[in-house]
Amino acid sequence: MRRLTRIRRQTDTLFLGVFLVCLLLQTACSSPAVQFDGGTEDVDPTDAQVDVIAAISVGTNAPGTSHVSSFKVLEDGQALEIVFGQQGLWMVVLAIEATGVTAEYADVQGEMAVDGVVVGSLSLKRQRLTQSEEGLSYLLNFFLVLDEPAQHGREGIVTMTLTPTGGEALTLTRAVQLYGGPPEPEE
Repeated sequence: MRRLTRIRRQTDTLFLGVFLVCLLLQTACSSPAVQFDGGTEDVDPTDAQVDVIAAISVGTNAPGTSHVSSFKVLEDGQALEIVFGQQGLWMVVLAIEATGVTAEYADVQGEMAVDGVVVGSLSLKRQRLTQSEEGLSYLLNFFLVLDEPAQHGREGIVTMTLTPTGGEALTLTRAVQLYGGPPEPEE
């Protein structure tokens, strides 16, 4: 007799569970369907992603500085100092600021010409770019050694090319006024 009572309780519990599931399904299926009118939603223009055209600025930084805040843009006609480097050579310190460049590495070429004659050139492969919080990429401390450092007071033409990994080459040329360098020999 006990066995029949236990079987009856299990059957009642099972029946009650099935009944509640059916009731829940019926209620869910009988609720009105959500209507979609197919209209458009206003889009905030600030939400749209804008493609940024890749570009570079040529500049300089204090030798050995590694923070992007040290980058100073070189404009046409601006002064550029010839400094004596730790390796014992005269050079100019150049840097690049890039917009629209997301690559981590880039190839870099730099050249300085005076009176149409190249007085210094350097090509570096796979240089790591430093990313700023503003989304800009930087290459600092590009030490361009000058073959003929006695260029004080002359106009130099700086040409820099940045080729991001998997991207197009970006080139910019600036005319600068050179100062500094080795002292003039005494006569």
